[in-house]
Amino acid sequence: MDRLLTMDRQLRKIATATRAEMESFARKHTGVGFKGSDIDLSCYCAIASYFLVMMGRKFGYNLSLVEGAAFDGSGDEFEYSNDEFADYDINHCWVEHKGKIIDLSAKQFDPSLKKVHIVDVDDNEYCPINRNNAVRKDFKANWPNEQSPYTYIKELRERANTLSIKIAA
Repeated sequence: MDRLLTMDRQLRKIATATRAEMESFARKHTGVGFKGSDIDLSCYCAIASYFLVMMGRKFGYNLSLVEGAAFDGSGDEFEYSNDEFADYDINHCWVEHKGKIIDLSAKQFDPSLKKVHIVDVDDNEYCPINRNNAVRKDFKANWPNEQSPYTYIKELRERANTLSIKIAA
């Protein structure tokens, strides 16, 4: 059974709408000194995950923001091209809720994955390092500005308000 189907319908709708909104966001921001993609959301994991937590909160969900290491199934850690992460094991960001990982940008590592990738939290391809407030602090201190949600916070809030109206309709 599709793991996405095991999540409640409202959260599935929020995650799917959030992913589509992040593709629109990426189309607007990719290319201006920023390598990234609206197709697989590469370089947008932090922004997309933060935005999903923001959207979940609007509908009463307490989603956990997580950063850590992602692996490709071969046992090799995914390569991350940004030298600013050279001293970190952190190379990815995702959301967790009730024993599931919700990853809106996993396609950057494996194009065959679904746009909203759902796995169990004990999946060996994810290694959580920080959660919630520690992640937010790290976004401000260590993530490249163009990949930090705080660089775009005003726009993300505006998009969240608009998207929440669409989802609720």
